[in-house]
Amino acid sequence: MNNRLRGSLGKNSPLRLFRKLRVRTAVLASSLAFCATVVVVETGAHASNVSKCKGVRIIPGQSIQAAIDSQPERTTFCLYPGAYAVTHSIYPKSYDRLLSAIPRRAILTGKGIYRGGLRGYGGPNGNHDILVQGFIIENFVFPWDNTWPRSAIETGNHWTVYNNEIRGNSQVGIALGTNSVLNKNFIHNNGRYGLVGGPGSGLLIENNEISSNNTSHYNINDDAGGSKIIGSSTGSTNIVFRGNYVHDNYGNGLWCDWANKNVVYENNKIINNGGIGIMHEASNDAVIRNNKLSNNGLLYVGKDIWFDADIFLNDSKNVEIYGNVIHARTNGIGMVNYDRGNTVFGLLTLAGDHVHDNTIYLPRGGTVGIVNGATATNLIKQ
Repeated sequence: MNNRLRGSLGKNSPLRLFRKLRVRTAVLASSLAFCATVVVVETGAHASNVSKCKGVRIIPGQSIQAAIDSQPERTTFCLYPGAYAVTHSIYPKSYDRLLSAIPRRAILTGKGIYRGGLRGYGGPNGNHDILVQGFIIENFVFPWDNTWPRSAIETGNHWTVYNNEIRGNSQVGIALGTNSVLNKNFIHNNGRYGLVGGPGSGLLIENNEISSNNTSHYNINDDAGGSKIIGSSTGSTNIVFRGNYVHDNYGNGLWCDWANKNVVYENNKIINNGGIGIMHEASNDAVIRNNKLSNNGLLYVGKDIWFDADIFLNDSKNVEIYGNVIHARTNGIGMVNYDRGNTVFGLLTLAGDHVHDNTIYLPRGGTVGIVNGATATNLIKQ
């Protein structure tokens, strides 16, 4: 304000009186908010965003499960901004839509003590075709044993998890069930894994940021890292990792292990992970293409191709690797063969793999290639 205008404001000028009124009103509003049990006040653009969420309104302090139980299937729920302490698992009904009325403003929290979260069950006959959108989901606590759940979200059949921030959970951020879509989420700083999945089929993991997981620094060779999809005894099929930014995880970036088939890893950016960038292990039929990888294997510096590479095959067959750009910290593309028996998809071996048209920048002492600890035939197509 210039000196001329400041001098024109008398003691009782309208502008000065307006300022006093505005300050006193703000103080009164602040006092009321402090005394209230639950206050949900959104103004301006936020109020407009809340009004766009059309459905059953839930505010902090209400039971989310009670609201779900009171409505039929195919209900949309709008969770207003604030923190919701989730002390037990929440089970939506089929075709329900759970929305944060303002993206990333409704917080589902275990408060560092509760084994709660969102749950699917029953496969195709359970709670299916559910949308979870726009939440912060944090601080749920789980043991790592043979009991479930072990993750903040455990999806059922045909769930879509979109634009959430999943963080700070003691073990796993999210576990994916069959035909799940994981899109545009920020999954970070979880204790063991950002995401896991399988056995199942039809997983689409697209345009997510997966970072800084395995904060507990569990042994990365014994079940910990950025992500892991398993096939187990029945197998997992039709899995797509596309357009993800995977970085700074204490362990492998993208990892499929034991009996995975028909997997695509494409257009991902994978950097600064402690372990392997892309690991396809004891599995079949995959395409690894057009990814950008750099500075992975930070925990393997100085190790040879038996241990680590930015892209690594372990006893996996019928894999095509092309169009990738690799700035290796240790090794570029590695393939290792052991005698590890069979999965539901047959003998575990390197066979029919085709590596071509990649650009690899190696450090001094780095390498690419195949190492063999077993008898294998037709290791690689020319």
